[in-house]
Amino acid sequence: MRVTSTMHLPVQGFSKDKCKRKPRLSEISDLSFISIYHPIPVESSRYPLVMISSRLDLSRQRHRCLLISLSLTLLIISWSTLLFPAQTTRPIKHTILPYAKALLNTVTAHDDLSTQDISHIARHVGTPTFEYARRKIQTHHTPAEEERPSLISIPQPLLPEFHLLSKDNLTQISLPSLPVLALNVPLSHQVDTSILSFGISTKVTRLKYALPQLQHWLPHSNAQLHVSIPPDTSPSSSNTFQEIELAFAAASINLTLHISSLPFAKSYFNLIKTLYEARTPRTKWLVLVDDDTFIPSLPHLTHHLSTTYDAQKEVMIAALSDSLTQIAQLGMLPFGGGGIFLSIPLTASLIQPEIWDACLALPNDQGDQIVNECLNAYSSVRPTFDHGLQQMDIKGDGSGYFESGRRMLTVHHWRTWYVVDVTLASNVSKVCGFECVFQR
Repeated sequence: MRVTSTMHLPVQGFSKDKCKRKPRLSEISDLSFISIYHPIPVESSRYPLVMISSRLDLSRQRHRCLLISLSLTLLIISWSTLLFPAQTTRPIKHTILPYAKALLNTVTAHDDLSTQDISHIARHVGTPTFEYARRKIQTHHTPAEEERPSLISIPQPLLPEFHLLSKDNLTQISLPSLPVLALNVPLSHQVDTSILSFGISTKVTRLKYALPQLQHWLPHSNAQLHVSIPPDTSPSSSNTFQEIELAFAAASINLTLHISSLPFAKSYFNLIKTLYEARTPRTKWLVLVDDDTFIPSLPHLTHHLSTTYDAQKEVMIAALSDSLTQIAQLGMLPFGGGGIFLSIPLTASLIQPEIWDACLALPNDQGDQIVNECLNAYSSVRPTFDHGLQQMDIKGDGSGYFESGRRMLTVHHWRTWYVVDVTLASNVSKVCGFECVFQR
């Protein structure tokens, strides 16, 4: 049985001269509709505010003219038929009726303008005027076994004509509409996410900022989250820690805080032992991530790990940097931001006292580099680089990643090296599930 839900994808930020380009996910706006707008500064605008009403008036006048023409046509037909029945039959049949039908056909569904209240988008608009269009997308869930295509072609315009609007007048707006766009989205796999135990080394302030994006993929997952933070000697530190624990508990995230006086890199590496000691009989993978590592679909990641790798062997799965400069400087090492996944057998071999102490003493100021050097020195295992894990060592505009349509197991650096509001983007999962996040 197919389950049907409604997805409203938002996109904003088009410039006047680029309104035909593809939407960028870095420009996502509101989630109650598909919308695209571009701001027009008042002082430089060639479109005065009066155009808002004049556009709508012209559309209404057009409808009035069509209705008046039809009415006059029917009146003439009726009058002619009564006075000259024999003479008017042929002209009516071969001339007037075809013309009336053609005239009626010009009133299409596209021209059906209904008044709407879209004042809820005002908080996402940063300029007094903007151009706006909207389209509704309805999703149909398909079986989880069906692969999500990297690109879905639509043989029609995605959006209707743009309209110039004023931020202060959004309560009675008439907009053209296009038919609802149907989109297939696979269901998430039914998986046991308790096989994963995550570790993050960070500061209290950064952990607070991380909660909104963690709320997308960790709640109700049965996966553990262990966070190592430095000690805080301030009088309010205990209250702060308690507030964080309560906030994560309210979000249904299984959080455990660990206070570590080790330097950041050592604290990061030490999480491997912490996760191993806190494992459950179900735990198969110990995962090191950063506080800005985003997972679009935890079910898809879990299914991918379970069907691609053997957790019963000594295995490390990791992300490789997508920056040639980083690789040239640091080498082919597991980059932690995209995620480092260690199997239980491999971890058991690394935490042997003599090996663990030697690795913890390595002179390095980057945690993932300590992991790499420890592996090189005391194990024959080498990282397996999974192309679905995205380190994303890029700066500037990261839209190309998200517009590629490929399935990303992890996303990194989204709020530091480049800016894409993945928290806002992930809200679309509330109406179409995890698997539609970043679907192209």
